[in-house]
Amino acid sequence: MARTIEIVNNEKEIMEIAEATRKSLDANNGIKIPSTAAVATIMAEGIRQAIIWMAQNKTTEDDLSLDMFGLMEMGVSYRAGNEESEKEGNFTPWITPGQGMKTMIKSDALTEAENEE
Repeated sequence: MARTIEIVNNEKEIMEIAEATRKSLDANNGIKIPSTAAVATIMAEGIRQAIIWMAQNKTTEDDLSLDMFGLMEMGVSYRAGNEESEKEGNFTPWITPGQGMKTMIKSDALTEAENEE
């Protein structure tokens, strides 16, 4: 039997997002996943695997970034440090919104659709 992820924080919100994702996958992609908990687990594992990939591919020469479908960009930067810094050689993870996220957040159409439900 498959194990689903344990949601420690924001369980209600995560499950609402997972249920909306489950319905969207069915309606827009013809992908049927019967369990909302399975969708939450898939979402978390996808993010986790992206982070693992970045950890395995980071270098001290160049910053590393992943464009996550135009919705956000996540990556890791290396800072060599200096005499004044607390720690020499520090990898710093970061996430920035992509154009897709910015457009969706600013969209009045999405807000209006939410208010109509």
